[in-house]
Amino acid sequence: ADLEDPDSPKAIYNFCISKKYTVSLLVNNAGYAIASPFHKTPMEEEEKFIRVLGISVIALTKLFIKDMLNSGGGQIMIVSSVAAFAPPSSIQTLYGPIKTFMNRFSEGLNVNYNHRGITSTAVCPGYTVTNFHTASGVQEEMDSVPSFMKKSALRVAEEAVEATLKGKKVCVPTKTFKLIVFLLKLLPHSLFPLFSKRLAPGRYDKK
Repeated sequence: ADLEDPDSPKAIYNFCISKKYTVSLLVNNAGYAIASPFHKTPMEEEEKFIRVLGISVIALTKLFIKDMLNSGGGQIMIVSSVAAFAPPSSIQTLYGPIKTFMNRFSEGLNVNYNHRGITSTAVCPGYTVTNFHTASGVQEEMDSVPSFMKKSALRVAEEAVEATLKGKKVCVPTKTFKLIVFLLKLLPHSLFPLFSKRLAPGRYDKK
């Protein structure tokens, strides 16, 4: 399903119902990046971006959570990003803010539904080696990131699934990304861009 289409979440839900699937673990993991600067990106593209990374997550969760409530509980994984804690980059103005919102949305789900047996885990990986960057047209920026900052998809997925099944509220996979998030919480906000630029050269250069 193409989550740019507002009807796709309902179509996914209806498909599961038609197959009589019981969804006790919902994984929200659709995403991509916009390679062009904010002022050069058509508003239509920004709206699609917000729909895929944000609105579709809300829609799918709203559809499936009702069945989880009826069955006595369930787990929800929302794949966010370390970008939720970092300053927005010069090449992806909306990406970080949307991920910050996803973290807060996940937190809100826990506040409202933990007592009903439902947990939501915001998974916040950093740079993960997948086809994401090539498909989004930002592979050049990924190539400039130090190798110690890049983690395998398998390792990230294993930690994410384990955390979700345990009902953890936030999962920051690997010690590297945990340290980065810890430092970002300690640093004065004015130093965020400098710190981030040191770790990810090219990502925070002006376009």
